[in-house]
Amino acid sequence: MREECSPGYARGKVVQVRLALLAPRAGVLAAYESGRMSGRLCAARMLASWPDPAISVEPESWADRHLKETPLYDLFYRLNASINRSAELFAGLAALAAVPTPRFVAARDVFLADNSDLTSARPGWFYNPLGKMLLGRHLPLHVDYIAHAHGVAAYVNLVRAQLELKLAGVTLAQVPQFLAHAGPDSTNPFDGQPFRWDREQRRLSFDPLDRRWRRWGTSATISGP
Repeated sequence: MREECSPGYARGKVVQVRLALLAPRAGVLAAYESGRMSGRLCAARMLASWPDPAISVEPESWADRHLKETPLYDLFYRLNASINRSAELFAGLAALAAVPTPRFVAARDVFLADNSDLTSARPGWFYNPLGKMLLGRHLPLHVDYIAHAHGVAAYVNLVRAQLELKLAGVTLAQVPQFLAHAGPDSTNPFDGQPFRWDREQRRLSFDPLDRRWRRWGTSATISGP
């Protein structure tokens, strides 16, 4: 993106905006390089997808440093198009991070489908393929990071259900009935249903959505007669 201030302030001077990912909410930060804006509002617009010799973006990106002296750069990599798509992508990630846990799975699937051209070859992928490849390389990690936060919410509810069963002195035979009447803070927040109960293993569990929870495990052992 670039911003053009009012003529009285900048006299047509182009102000570059860099975009950065905010953790953990994956937001988008517009860092103004022109110093203080003195309270004046500027109108932002997208950069043209074709390179403009009058505009330089500093510092150079990884692709600029390694590819700009090769034919691949002009044929398969468009800097401004990559910047624009990056802004759209991280704005989408910020919106996905704000989705409540009960609606996260559906919202995640829609988001990944809308950006599938970054991770799989399709007709539109042949325009700026290197830019799409660089963005798509880490897309699963960004989505996984957001899913992990929702997994924490589910695990908190799981441990709460485990504690309530212990404090209530519920027998193993009574666990399914107790879970069926549990409050919303003791159910699986992904679907609002009771946690899965395995009588033989004496465990409550839920299906994780990210790789870290798959590695750590999402079950809690229930003790009782």
